[in-house]
Amino acid sequence: MSDDALSRRAFVGVTAAIAISTVERRHARGSTPTIRSPAPSAPSAPLDDLTIVDLQAGLQSGKYTARSLVEQYTARIEELDKRGPVLNHIIELNPDALTIADQRDAERKSGRPLGPLHGIPILIKDNIDTADRMHTSAGSLALAASTPARDSWVAERLRAAGAIILGKTNLSEWANIRSTHSSSGWSGRGGQGKNPYALDRNTSGSSSGSGGAVGALTGLDPRDNATKASAGMSFTNYTRFLDARALRGARIGVARETFMGYSPKTDKLVEQAIDVFKQSGATVVDPSNLPGITKIGDAELEVLLYELKADLNAYLASLGPAAPVKTLADVIRFNEQNASREMPYFGQELFEQAQKKGPLTDAKYKAARAKCIRLARTEGIDAVMTKHRLDALVAPTQGPVWLIDLVSGDCGGGGGSFTQPAAIAGYPHITVPMGLVHGLPVGLSFVGRAWSEPTLFKLAYAYEQASKARKPPTFATTVTV
Repeated sequence: MSDDALSRRAFVGVTAAIAISTVERRHARGSTPTIRSPAPSAPSAPLDDLTIVDLQAGLQSGKYTARSLVEQYTARIEELDKRGPVLNHIIELNPDALTIADQRDAERKSGRPLGPLHGIPILIKDNIDTADRMHTSAGSLALAASTPARDSWVAERLRAAGAIILGKTNLSEWANIRSTHSSSGWSGRGGQGKNPYALDRNTSGSSSGSGGAVGALTGLDPRDNATKASAGMSFTNYTRFLDARALRGARIGVARETFMGYSPKTDKLVEQAIDVFKQSGATVVDPSNLPGITKIGDAELEVLLYELKADLNAYLASLGPAAPVKTLADVIRFNEQNASREMPYFGQELFEQAQKKGPLTDAKYKAARAKCIRLARTEGIDAVMTKHRLDALVAPTQGPVWLIDLVSGDCGGGGGSFTQPAAIAGYPHITVPMGLVHGLPVGLSFVGRAWSEPTLFKLAYAYEQASKARKPPTFATTVTV
């Protein structure tokens, strides 16, 4: 894997976080800074929990049309996001969605070859460029009127696959890299989103796509050097790896140190997951710890701050002379001038620290980056997987989410997030539902070496089918203990 894979873009539209059409399935971020009194739990809808395969079967049989799907999902967004529990996860709807749906229906009737997402409504995060009548802002008011001149590669691939981009989802502003005291799920443009499992709880993570969407998105992005190393290493359709029997004979390592021991109820769910692995024929190597992760220290943030400045400046420059802001310095100045709207709850100290960084040729940046690669890859994931001959590492994605706190910001759930090792290494990571703690969902993360996506899809899918751990949200007002 190229070292470019370590670079985690702070903003640009290559972020492949995709929200599929079932609104309440998402853990995305949303709107309104004031937490409104929720309505009673919203009743389920006919399309809730249907997969892309289910929807395609309905389109092919004539049970659905692309137009009817857009209409039904738009109504469901209105029911859940704007009324009822008021989740505030949709920042903008595509005004041309119905027109595009009619085009997709006409294409289906004409008998022309169809893409894998043909006629399927898709929601994407508001940091993925779309060259249409929607805006791309990363939740920032500084870019609230920004309309990119061209689609991001992700949007291009979605359209080529026949998808209907239904709208943009809210997110933690600037992907949560503005302040150390932020509230996850809040943005200046959208406000604070709510967790559909308990409306007073933080939304924490963002959403991801299903295997069908992933299959439509794989490949090389000519505008992003980080994907060049994947030439010959990716597949056009990852659904071929979904094997419910894949745990038989697999070797699964449990990363306990740092990532467990802070939430007894979460640890209990892990023990249940381990039982599922064993009952399904896997060998569990417990523990399989990653001691090097705790030694990374400030190097990760150092890399992020350098890359934030470099990549955000490059992105803003790509928007052309009409862009409302052209540099990170411009964004900082905009926030200062509009502090009552952009910084009512937390500041921008990470932006200010990033602005002081030099170019990516600085020795300090290179040293921090090398340290991250060595400890996360060579002496981290690669070392432990080689030592124990593992197919994957698992640990809780994180513990149960905390209460929304716009005064003090995120408090975290204790312990470390198992998203960190793979993110630093630039390695694949999949999270699937592991169960509920007092009604709050907790995920199980599968992490592997470079290019191990097929293996992770197999194992995560097999565990998901064996455990059936996901429960639909209830839109509860709060957690009942």
